[in-house]
Amino acid sequence: MREVRLGVVARMDKSGLGQGQTLPLTKMLNPYRVLLIDSTMFNQRVQHPEWYRDFVTHTVNGFPTNAECIRFLNGLTHVIFCETPMNWNLVALANQRGIKTVFCPNPEFVDHFLNPLLPMPWKVVAPSNWMIEKLRTIFPAAIVIPPPLFPEDFEAARETNLARRGFRRFLHVAGMPAVNDRAGTQTALEALKYTSAEFDLVIRSQKPLVCQTDDPRVTFDSSDPDNNAELFADADCLVHPRRYGGLNLIANEALTAGLPVIMPGISPNDAVLPSEWLVPAQKAGQFQTRTTIDLYDTDPIALAAKIDEFCVMSDEDLRARKERAFQIGHDNYSVQAVKPRWEELLG
Repeated sequence: MREVRLGVVARMDKSGLGQGQTLPLTKMLNPYRVLLIDSTMFNQRVQHPEWYRDFVTHTVNGFPTNAECIRFLNGLTHVIFCETPMNWNLVALANQRGIKTVFCPNPEFVDHFLNPLLPMPWKVVAPSNWMIEKLRTIFPAAIVIPPPLFPEDFEAARETNLARRGFRRFLHVAGMPAVNDRAGTQTALEALKYTSAEFDLVIRSQKPLVCQTDDPRVTFDSSDPDNNAELFADADCLVHPRRYGGLNLIANEALTAGLPVIMPGISPNDAVLPSEWLVPAQKAGQFQTRTTIDLYDTDPIALAAKIDEFCVMSDEDLRARKERAFQIGHDNYSVQAVKPRWEELLG
């Protein structure tokens, strides 16, 4: 059996694709070479090449040329890319050379739904079971392995959260706001009308939000710390009425930080979270990306009732739920749980 020489196509910006997917995969799998995408030309985000200082990198501006793809592929046996290779000829060139490509798609942005004649990867690894059956209409052998998290990165936040007592602090993380209020921020605010309990709700985002409220229980925070774990520190529960989507880095990280996560009882949430943390939701419409995406609205009255439930439970019961949250995060998303599956896949 020949040695695995792995290449990873990686982003170095503070996006889900960069900080949440390709960077952790790179750190976990220690590839032979990294094709580092400078995304400035299409999203004007700050770039962080220092994330990859310990790896051999080939940096390209935006979309790699065919010549840059060939240079990157030289000597590799496997290549992993998330959402897009940035140039589909990279896959065709790899196929010609017998190099095995692993595609980690976010289903809403799968180009093959629009163009099934694009080059086909060797393996497809989805980040969750959301839309997995639709994905398998194009890639019948698609499997699910979530991106890894490193539990030690969240240890300080987790210890702070476990030690909290008394007055409850809820957290809602909007991140970088996406189309159709993906994070359900408006629903979280709507739910406040149906609860008179005393608590804090901290709404965190990567930039100031348009939505506002005069509810004194709410604080907005757009400070966007460099360390993602800080987003989840000093809280009791994540309120996350997400309207659509598969990969949910916010929920995964919150669990790893020891926070119970209140979410709608839809896919993929119902495959991971305890049923008692889920809230009813109704289909509210659809919109189009590379394919048709269903939108869901969480019942704000039921969401308020779930918030009340967490407000009145004892400190001991809440701590038990925090410990369960960490166990769920560790069992599903930790590098200890995820790495063996990747090692088996890559051989």
